[in-house]
Amino acid sequence: ESRTTAYSAQDEKMIYAVEKSPDFHSFNASAFFGIPFEELWDTVNNKTLNKPIRDLSKRVNHGANYNMGQGVLIATMGEANMYRAARLLNLPSHYTLWDIATYLLVAFCNTYPRLKGIGYVQAKSHAKGVLNLLTENTYYGEIITEIQNTGKLVSALGWTRLCFSDPVTSKPALNKYVAHPSQNLSVALVNRALLRVHSDPTLRDEKVFKLCAQVHDSLLCQIKEDMVDLLLPHVESLMNEKITVHGRILAIPFVGEKPKKT
Repeated sequence: ESRTTAYSAQDEKMIYAVEKSPDFHSFNASAFFGIPFEELWDTVNNKTLNKPIRDLSKRVNHGANYNMGQGVLIATMGEANMYRAARLLNLPSHYTLWDIATYLLVAFCNTYPRLKGIGYVQAKSHAKGVLNLLTENTYYGEIITEIQNTGKLVSALGWTRLCFSDPVTSKPALNKYVAHPSQNLSVALVNRALLRVHSDPTLRDEKVFKLCAQVHDSLLCQIKEDMVDLLLPHVESLMNEKITVHGRILAIPFVGEKPKKT
């Protein structure tokens, strides 16, 4: 979803991070917390060097994409993990849970200011924060404006959502609307891939291939063992689709994984 968020928001730095960085979450941890990338990720062996910090960046990034506030971050991570994060980052010992959460969210917003800037996070109320969104050339502000002008959101694939709540006066409404474009797009692409795999004439023999289920952002399949090397690349090709989002070509890389033998 970070990839679809990046393209929907036209955030140049996030697009670079998802497309070019050897490891997206280590890139974030480096940008959020000022830690050299080479201390977080081994590019030669493709493995993490600092799992606690990398995991912390993952927790912050996913929710912050969708306007997560301090309270939700604290509830999601738990108080013990919040204080652990403060120790990992050497934050001042007098910081409250709210201070720690604010620090983490501001770190995200400073890295990707195109989404909503830092004014919203630092505002004393949702209403004051919205003023910052509308005046700071933010993606969130553009979503608010689109809803105010049209009463709907239209995805890159043409799906239309009618919007009946007011994101200016309701933070829950804003949260669901800013999440909608990227979540709708990522799931729609998986749904389209499922239909292509299901309809493909070369995958009709159930003795060789079975499409079992869609699980979140994956398709679960069964392939006869001696046909895996032939059919798995074909399934990958059916799942990978290029679409245009704001004039850029977006392609979410679906990669087939063989089950690990035990």
